[in-house]
Amino acid sequence: MIAEHSYGKDAVRLMLIDREKKHEFVEWSVQCLLHGPDQEVAYRTTDNSHVIPTDTVKNTILHLAEKASSFCPVSFAHRISEHFLGRYPASQVARVEVTVAQADWQQLNLTGPHACYRLGAAASPPARFCHLLATRGSTPLVSCGLGMTLIKCSGSGFVNFHTQDELTTLKETADRVFRTRIDLGWTLQPLAREGRFSIIERILLERFSQDY
Repeated sequence: MIAEHSYGKDAVRLMLIDREKKHEFVEWSVQCLLHGPDQEVAYRTTDNSHVIPTDTVKNTILHLAEKASSFCPVSFAHRISEHFLGRYPASQVARVEVTVAQADWQQLNLTGPHACYRLGAAASPPARFCHLLATRGSTPLVSCGLGMTLIKCSGSGFVNFHTQDELTTLKETADRVFRTRIDLGWTLQPLAREGRFSIIERILLERFSQDY
């Protein structure tokens, strides 16, 4: 018995540019996995008649990207799942699992006339990601996440720690350079189409900059 099976396409890279909005730019890496009871036949026999080629999955992602009206990874993940669940019968596609990872490109505020970006230090793992699991007949489950590396040059210290060990040589300091990696994730409400990345990132950065 095959307990669980799925197949699809991974690492489909997309670069989207909106030239009407100061060259707004995003880069995504998309994974799309299809689950369906008919697919099990291909594992047991040589019958591939119900198998949707992974090349078709890739081309579908590229086609949908051309028609994307939003640079929101959550909205795009929904669009992919809706396409496969709507186009194929339940026996072929009962569940779609989509992950959209967004690279940490940051636009530079320069004086020149051209739009320039730099890839942030938090590019791996990606700065933003969305994971969607859509099962036919059920509300999609969507989770999102942020990852970033931050440095605080003031307002950070390390005091009042345990010093009763003879191997402790670290001295207390009320002023230090603090570098940390922050990774956080959250689950969206049912039917939500926006990841609220910017709002959550702003709250996080404000707290990081204000608190000691």
